[in-house]
This record gives sequence, C-alpha cells and structure tokens, in this order.
Amino acid sequence: MIDPNINTIGFEFYDGNEWIDTWDTTTGSRRLPQAVQISYTLKDDPMHTTRLFVVPIPASDVTSLNPYVSTSSAT
Repeated sequence: MIDPNINTIGFEFYDGNEWIDTWDTTTGSRRLPQAVQISYTLKDDPMHTTRLFVVPIPASDVTSLNPYVSTSSAT
C-alpha cells in the first residue's frame, strides 16, 4: 500500500541513454530497464518538493553500449 501522505507519484525508466516515461515488455523486446526512477510529492509539504530515488535493476542487460530500442510504432 502506498503511503496516504503521497500526493503524486511518477515513474521513469532508464533505457541506456535517457530517462523515458513508458516501458513495454508485452511487445517486441522483453528487456528490463537499467534503472527505475521514482518521483513523488507529499500532501503535507507546503513547498511541494519533488523527491526522487533511483532503483537499479541488477538483472537488466541494458547499458549505454546495449541500449533498449523500442520496437513499437505510432499509427
């Protein structure tokens, strides 16, 4: 359960080159991101400070030399 004091929460995924806001393992390449960045704000923070932390994914094979390349295409 997420802390009830969390006002907003967001996730970004490191693809070996940059942080992206979506990650899809249901189509195309079934790889894990190199890391996940979680950002959040708290309801009781009058400054609305965005806090963040990064979770490395040790099982990922994504690196700057072997980046994730999305295979989805817009129609």
